[in-house]
Amino acid sequence: MSICVFGIFVADLCFFANDIPIPGQTVLGKKYIIGPGGKGSNQAIAAARAGGNVSFISKVGKDSYADLAISLYDKDKINYDGLVISENESTGAAGILINEKTGQNAINVVPGACWYNR
Repeated sequence: MSICVFGIFVADLCFFANDIPIPGQTVLGKKYIIGPGGKGSNQAIAAARAGGNVSFISKVGKDSYADLAISLYDKDKINYDGLVISENESTGAAGILINEKTGQNAINVVPGACWYNR
């Protein structure tokens, strides 16, 4: 089955701690990870891993986060011919603060190059 996904890729920067800080507070974290994110990109990867013939359309910057996306798409055999690479804008990123005890999170997304209405 052929599937085309039009969506966003962002790099997720996930920070784990016992609490999510309130305004003005600093908490000491336990670990962090950087990985792929963006609902559209995640759906494209899941569909490809489930056996779909997937194409993904989006826009990213020319940076290491875009390199992360492209390496994933190569690995999962996703066609990304529709991926626009901007010389002037950065790939999106999301800062995700995660309470390790409860699983609650707070997210700040900067869509970057894929945001069409600035």
